[in-house]
Amino acid sequence: MALKRQIAATIKELLRQHPQGLNITEIVKNIDINRNTAGRYLENLMVAGQVEMHHFGMAKIYRLARRVPLSAMLSISSELIMLLDSGLRVMYANEPMLGFLGTAQEDLYGKNIEYTPCQTVFDDAFDLLKKQIKMGLTGKEWAGELSLVKKGAIFSARIAPAVFEEGQRGVSVLLEDITDRKLAEEALSESEERYRTFVQNFHGIAYRGRMDFVPVFFHGAVEEITGYTEKDFLAGKPRWDQVIHPDDLREIQESLDEIRTSPHKSTEREYRIVRRYGGVRWIHEHVQNICDDAGRPAFVQGALYDISDRKNAEEALRESEATARALINAPTDSVLLLDPEGKILELNETAALRLGKRKDELIGVVVDTILPEEIARARRSIISQVLERKSAVRFEDERDGVWFDTVAYPVIGDREEVHRIAIIARDITDRRRIEEAQRESEGELHAMLQSITDPISMMDEDLNIIWVNETAKQYFGKDIVGRKCYEAFHQRRTPCEPYPCLALKALWDGKMHKHETETVVIDAHGQTRLFECTTNIALRDKGGKPVAVLEISRDITDRKQAEEAPYERQ
Repeated sequence: MALKRQIAATIKELLRQHPQGLNITEIVKNIDINRNTAGRYLENLMVAGQVEMHHFGMAKIYRLARRVPLSAMLSISSELIMLLDSGLRVMYANEPMLGFLGTAQEDLYGKNIEYTPCQTVFDDAFDLLKKQIKMGLTGKEWAGELSLVKKGAIFSARIAPAVFEEGQRGVSVLLEDITDRKLAEEALSESEERYRTFVQNFHGIAYRGRMDFVPVFFHGAVEEITGYTEKDFLAGKPRWDQVIHPDDLREIQESLDEIRTSPHKSTEREYRIVRRYGGVRWIHEHVQNICDDAGRPAFVQGALYDISDRKNAEEALRESEATARALINAPTDSVLLLDPEGKILELNETAALRLGKRKDELIGVVVDTILPEEIARARRSIISQVLERKSAVRFEDERDGVWFDTVAYPVIGDREEVHRIAIIARDITDRRRIEEAQRESEGELHAMLQSITDPISMMDEDLNIIWVNETAKQYFGKDIVGRKCYEAFHQRRTPCEPYPCLALKALWDGKMHKHETETVVIDAHGQTRLFECTTNIALRDKGGKPVAVLEISRDITDRKQAEEAPYERQ
């Protein structure tokens, strides 16, 4: 029944004069309508949210609703919102929608949507928009995406049935601009592709793993360095600690414990490994942990390099200069032997190639004279430190876009003086690029997930929450990372199964690719909320085994209440 404005206004004015509320008998005494008519008007005013009803014993007391008007609530939303009646006439549009359409209220309200700027602005997407609006008038809700090619914009659209203040049925249109999010997703995909390209051309081993150091990503010259394949390590046969040389194992385990427990910890270490079919190789490892939003270590990542040639050269230099000359031509690292004045006494082919001259042209040349002044000044400082300290000095520097990890060693003579300086430089450009790509990838992914306005959580196989976005913290508290999901979310239940246990098991076992359900949750404020949840696999290891699941939840409490309220009162 559509309300007559005069009678509805009279009832509201009467209730405004009696803020304590009136029963239906008192209302009928003051207005010339019968009891049944008054009841129907009151029921429609309650549906529209303008009147509230309270029970006092057997009596029903009516009073004006103490709620913020719908138009006031919609006006502060950043989403584009429009309300239409059953004749497709525009009844309301908030400021963001008016701004997007480039029109004013007086030029929009009361007009059929086909005769407004909507048809021009939405262009190719207008037919789909109009079709879904008509479906909404039949009671069917729709959610999807609208792409506006000419404007270069993408919107997440939600169209749902609505009831206006006078009891007429209509439809609400809510549009959220997700253009930036889509661009971020594309940029993230490009970043991941660049990262994989770097890794594929990487001559060491790059890895990422859980905090128990079981790898979920292990790639590079794995078999060349260790004798084992990538699949061997991803399957845990062997574990990495089983290939570490027994004499180095204890020290490395202590270092691993520190990485597990110290937030934002990174370290470098050198140790030996035992190859699959015999033989020992020296490894240089750079490792760091990645923390969750609570500052707790959640993942570990790093890179490994075979430095056996360099270690052999270093050992030879310590034992004897003669032996050093025999081993100085290490195939990959630049090796130079200088006197205390910086004159080149010996060098290998790699060093000569990087200096841009033949070996015989460089013997006897002071190295400072063939380097750019800024680099030469740094070299003189390094040589001075080695002579003064009589100990090795390590540093990283960049020349023409190439990064080097360089160690300058003193060669001590019989009188305990430094009479030679050995410089060994290794090209670490690939490592630097991979580290930068990892940081960029992590940052873009974090920014994208944080920009989504729905609660998002990531869980491992044991239902431990390992990451959430800010929206999830607002709903469920800031301390939920690290807890079981069924503890952190207070209460969860579904009509069909004891979620999330069976659903997650089906995802982990590969029996389903995505799980969708409606779930009742008691939030951190003690409020009962209804969520529409979508769960799928978020991370897999190189062998395709699931590592973590991602759950996106949408709060549909208000929408469900709005849908059910008119029918509950009939």
